[in-house]
Amino acid sequence: MAASIKIDQLTGDNYDTWKIHMRAILKKNDLWEYVSGAILKPSPSDPKYAEWIKMDGKAESDILLAVSSSELAALDGLESSRAIWDKLKSMYQSSGPARKASLLKKLVLTRMREEDDLKKHIADFFDAVKKLREIGLIVIDELLAILLLYSLPDSFAMFRTAIESRDDLPSTESLKVKIIEDFEGRKSQTVDQGAMFVKRINKNANLKKNYDNHGRKAYVECYRCGRRGHIARDCKVKFTGKHKKSAQQLERDGDNERKTTMLLSTTEDVLLVVYLETSTAVMAWA
Repeated sequence: MAASIKIDQLTGDNYDTWKIHMRAILKKNDLWEYVSGAILKPSPSDPKYAEWIKMDGKAESDILLAVSSSELAALDGLESSRAIWDKLKSMYQSSGPARKASLLKKLVLTRMREEDDLKKHIADFFDAVKKLREIGLIVIDELLAILLLYSLPDSFAMFRTAIESRDDLPSTESLKVKIIEDFEGRKSQTVDQGAMFVKRINKNANLKKNYDNHGRKAYVECYRCGRRGHIARDCKVKFTGKHKKSAQQLERDGDNERKTTMLLSTTEDVLLVVYLETSTAVMAWA
């Protein structure tokens, strides 16, 4: 087997995929015809006998190196690549009742969860269908369509109802495409709605920020000079006793109007109400 090609070793549970990979490697190395029996073993007197032994030995090595050590005991004593291949097939590709029941149970009882990968779920479903077909058990397409529909989670309830309301069920291949399209469409819509929501939140946050930076400042009144737009500690007017008296008077006058509720914005259906408190702290003047 070419050193640059890596496949999972055969463990018994992965025979169906291993078989496909192994056959591809043997074909790539021009060895599959020896394994399949297309090139039969010549008699020892045939000039091609030595070449056949050499090539079949390479095919045998490729197969054995791709089998896990726990599975090798059953292959001991087999003297050709074809014998090894047929032995593995008889071991892992059984067509008996137990395998049929196992595959049918997987087909009927497997349910996709909301967090599962949709494409993998569909691939696993059709893989079970393919394996059943390989052992001679054919499930009609209409029944497969129903099984596939009801293997989907509750988020596909509306889609399922729409399909069932049709006069005829689509083929499983067509249904597979429609399922993926429905899922991708809903996912795209969810992303768009999320982006719009974030944009709306950011917009209203900016409105509030602009109000805090500009609107509130306009309602601040300096207790030193009586002008709006700044507070006493930032006032450039020199302090006198007269100013202090004015400040105390302003404080008393403002006690009855501690809070002002202002409707700032109803943009994007968001009602933003800001409660403003006028500064009423007792100021000590140096």
